[in-house]
Amino acid sequence: MIFPLQFRRSTGRLGWTASFGALYCLLVLPVFGANPWNQYVSYMVPKIIDGTALEFIDVCVVNLASNFSLFGVPFKLKALGMPLDAWATARAIGIAYSMFVVGAAIFVGLRLRPDVRRQNLCLWLALLTFAALRSPLAPMHIMVGTLLLMVVVSDQFNSKRGGILFVAIWLLMTVLVPPRRCGPGDDMSFVRQLALYSFLIWVVSSIWCEKGGEQR
Repeated sequence: MIFPLQFRRSTGRLGWTASFGALYCLLVLPVFGANPWNQYVSYMVPKIIDGTALEFIDVCVVNLASNFSLFGVPFKLKALGMPLDAWATARAIGIAYSMFVVGAAIFVGLRLRPDVRRQNLCLWLALLTFAALRSPLAPMHIMVGTLLLMVVVSDQFNSKRGGILFVAIWLLMTVLVPPRRCGPGDDMSFVRQLALYSFLIWVVSSIWCEKGGEQR
């Protein structure tokens, strides 16, 4: 969230955001002391760096099938029988996707306009979802931002076919539970991922193509 504010040169909002972030971190100290931070730096960070903190990703079928992150795709492909080094591929995807998220944040920062609030809301929600999908394990709760985004742009589904598509995507994202077997579960997961990323890209690309717009 820092990038959009920085590129908009909103120094006041940037300062408030950084201050509240620091405040939330400091609020831990009176309650738990410095031990959580010491454990995070000395124990958790090394495990995150070498990947051992994420070993559970490819152990459980439910974790595989319910993971919306691109980081999890190589593990699904491996579970389906494709011979590949899942961890090496996942790390490469993670680096590439991190660069994409930074680029998306820069785009949002340059595209925000004070006179088009609806467009700004769509950009923020899309960026928040893209950022949440950077997590190696991105389960169902990351869909909150996407579902809010679907409500905001629901007027774009103004035909009968569009209405059917809206309902189908909503049900796909909220109701259908992946089967607890590797093959069907991963197949359903790929369908849901395709729908999710396609929708987010459609929203951002439609805003990219807008030259103006009325405030809504």
